Amino acid sequence: MYFHQLIKKGDRVAIVAPSSKISSADLDITIEVLESWGLKVVLGKNVYCQYQNFAGTDAERISDLQWALDDPQINVILCARGGYGLSRIIDDLSLKRFKSTPKWVIGYSDITALLLKLQSIGIASIHGPMATSFNMKKDQEAIKALKSLLFEGISSLESMKSIQPGLKANHVVDAEITGGNLSLLIDSLGTDNEVNTVGKILFIEEIGEKLYKIDRMFRHLKRANKLTHLAGLIIGRFREIKNGPEAEKLVEEIIISTLGKVSYPLRFGFKFGHDAVNLPIVVGANYLLKTNGTSTTLMWRHPNLEDQSKDQAS
Repeated sequence: MYFHQLIKKGDRVAIVAPSSKISSADLDITIEVLESWGLKVVLGKNVYCQYQNFAGTDAERISDLQWALDDPQINVILCARGGYGLSRIIDDLSLKRFKSTPKWVIGYSDITALLLKLQSIGIASIHGPMATSFNMKKDQEAIKALKSLLFEGISSLESMKSIQPGLKANHVVDAEITGGNLSLLIDSLGTDNEVNTVGKILFIEEIGEKLYKIDRMFRHLKRANKLTHLAGLIIGRFREIKNGPEAEKLVEEIIISTLGKVSYPLRFGFKFGHDAVNLPIVVGANYLLKTNGTSTTLMWRHPNLEDQSKDQAS
């Protein structure tokens, strides 16, 4: 798996909108924060375009994303927001030049489709805050974590939610991670960027769905053998589920019921996804997952840091 080098002051960040539309005011704070980090911000020329609910026509959105992928002077691609639209254009993208000059791509929700495609060609990306997230006061913990990941190469998440009865409590797993938005994982099945879960830690989140649809999607994943050979399964926030205040608890029951008895760790309560805090996860990285009866930690360090530690030790 290829991991882009650590970001430094003076590097260039491209903001593009490959999915739903945004307004010019949505990026003011984002640009201010990124520039305060010492980064140079460049905008896709069509980033503020609007066509129906999309950020421009398919052609306009392809043009911006292709430019950002191809430009060797760009170090980070920050997607403006999710919504819907990326699956309309993803098969028209060329990754030939991108593979020769990879860079970090950051997003979640609808951007899951692109993150999975990059993982399928051996290039890691970041499931994490998008440009519009910088405007959310409650998400500053995640913005700080994203900065630490980009500049320092460290990713860390923790859940204090106790393990569900009947599942093994103590595990140490070192495995590649994949996942993202549940609806987009289902959308990937049968395509050239179909999620590959064998031997991997799978992470899942969702927003705004009804319980029966969540049940159906998890059953679909099981029937497609995507939940059979996992190294672990971690669940983020399932927000705004349209079945009342107890819905999130019922989501847990759906997942446990779907899985039955499993040998791999299943843990809930992580801060990622459509939540007040959306901590970044490096899709394609080998994470160390440690669980016990009271907590679960998920950690990754950039390979460059590991190399530096070895050099210092020698």
